[in-house]
This record gives sequence, C-alpha cells and structure tokens, in this order.
Amino acid sequence: LDHCDYAFPHLDPVLHSSLYDPEKLTFVSHTKQAVYIWQREGTDLYPASEAQHKRKIVKAPEGTEFTDMVIIFPSVVLADSKGYLNIYGFVDSELTLQFQILSKQNCRIIDLDFKRDLFVLHEGGYVSRFKDFGLMQDNVQNFQQFTEVENVPLKLNKSALKLAVYQQNHLPALVFVTEKYAIQVFSAPNNSSWQILQEVGYLSDQLAKKDISGIDTTAFHAENGIILVGNKNGNVSVWEIRMDEDRQDALGFKLQFIPVVNQWQHGKTISCVRYVPKYILSISVDKDGSCVVWDIKHNTVIKKMILHAKKINAFELYKGWLISSSDDLQTKVYRLWIE
Repeated sequence: LDHCDYAFPHLDPVLHSSLYDPEKLTFVSHTKQAVYIWQREGTDLYPASEAQHKRKIVKAPEGTEFTDMVIIFPSVVLADSKGYLNIYGFVDSELTLQFQILSKQNCRIIDLDFKRDLFVLHEGGYVSRFKDFGLMQDNVQNFQQFTEVENVPLKLNKSALKLAVYQQNHLPALVFVTEKYAIQVFSAPNNSSWQILQEVGYLSDQLAKKDISGIDTTAFHAENGIILVGNKNGNVSVWEIRMDEDRQDALGFKLQFIPVVNQWQHGKTISCVRYVPKYILSISVDKDGSCVVWDIKHNTVIKKMILHAKKINAFELYKGWLISSSDDLQTKVYRLWIE
C-alpha cells in the first residue's frame, strides 16, 4: 500500500513531524521558524483530508530557530540554535512554552534521541545526557530543578552529524555518533561515567565496496539488535549488534558488529532510515523525495515510490503510517500497511 492519507501544508521546509496523540489524530511538526499543531476537528477519525485538521502555529523564540524535536508525552521538546531545550505542553488545547533548559555547552543543538534519558548532540561535537528526562514530564515543575546536564559532555570530532541510542534489556545504553569518516560508540551506564567502546569506522563502505573510502554516513538507526547505515551515495547497509554477556570485558559484556547485507536502490543521498523489527524491513528516504521499502530477510525491494517533490528531511513510523517531512513545505502521512 502507498496511500497518502494526509498532506499538511507549511510556510517553510519541514524538518520533523510526529503523531502526538494517536487517539485524537493530533500531529505536531516543525520548521526552523515555528512549530505546527494539526488538531482533528469533529469525532470522525477516519482519514479523509487535511481540511478536517485545524492548523495552529507557534513561532520559535525570538532570535533563534528550531533544530530538532522529540515527543515525550505529554510534552513536546524542541531544541534550538542557541542551545536551549524548549519544553512545550498543551494548556486548554493551546501549545504553550512551559520551561526552557539551557545546556552547558550553550551552542546549537543538532540532534536529539530519547530512551528514558535524553541525549543531545551539539554543534562542534559535544554529546550530553539528561538523566531520567522521561520522568520530568509528569510535572512541569520538576524542570525547575533540572537545569544541569548530569554527565560531563563528551567531546567528539567537529563533523559529528547524527546521534542514535540503543538500549537492550538491562545492559547499559549504547550511544552511536556518526562523524564525517567514522561511527563512534559509547556506553552510557547509570553512573556518571562515559566510556568509548570502539570507533566502528566506515560501516557502509566496508560492506558495500572495499575500494571506496571516505563516504559520509548521512543516516543511521539502531533497534532490536540491528543497525542500519545510509550514506551520501545512496547505499543502505545492515549490521547486527551482538552483546554477549558470556564473553565479558571491562564493560560487563562483549560487543560485536556483524555485517549482514546491503542495497544500492537510491542512487541519491540517504536522509533518513528506519528498521521495522516486526516485518524485518528497512525503510529509507533520500534527498530527491524517494522512498525504498526493503525486505532484509529476503534481500528484496518491496516497493520504490516518490513521496515528495523535494528532499525528505526525516520520517517517523506509527504502526502502518509513515509520517514524512520535506523541503517541499509539506508533512505527508502515507499508509504503507494496515495493522
């Protein structure tokens, strides 16, 4: 299936979109200049058209621009170019700025990921962790006492571009940071120490073609023991994460990355990639607005389609929906399968 249920128009290129409330079909999206709220009108929740959604726009704080967003229900957390985490919440159906947290780095935030703790990648190659951030949203007053980063930030290469966090059972979280020529992996235990596990290197290059060097990683996702890596030449490669507790090292487990398979179906820079554990699928999008759905188990491309007229900056999955954000000024919601 590739049916577009909704297409929400914006005034500027869309950086990130998310389904905020599945029951009410409320979507939240953001550009550099503003955050948009799309609230369903009426009681009929069957997808029909964007005209049945009421659009509300909340501008970014003066003198700054939004750079990334994460939903930690019921809060909407928006990072900005001055290093602030802007905590928004709904008050009488209006999205309201409730609190701001200034990171210690006091510089542009370029990527966020949330797995109980909130991990923040700053411009210049700094990574910080906000401990137990997910517990704060229960009461916005908790943020008043939560203005400091719990860990001493890590200093990485200035070319750091993407951040992804992987959590497996009770083991420490793994933090992946993609740089221009490498992917570094850090452990993030519950105490305040950080430890570099290893520099993974050119994951996509090693698997795809041995004589290629220096191909930038542009998209990354880690989930359910699988790593997906996309690069600027349109390659997506699959790696398996093995955390063997029977072969322990100083960290308490042995970490391995095993190459599995790769595909060259895009031909253009990959901008976002996601793994779907339930169906063992890779879904990737590129700078031309194309999307590839790939059956990893059988190494077969299930579908190739054009979602947008310009670059897709990001997408999220909710059950069978793909929620995409593009430079063509639109958020689109596609039904890829039915659950």
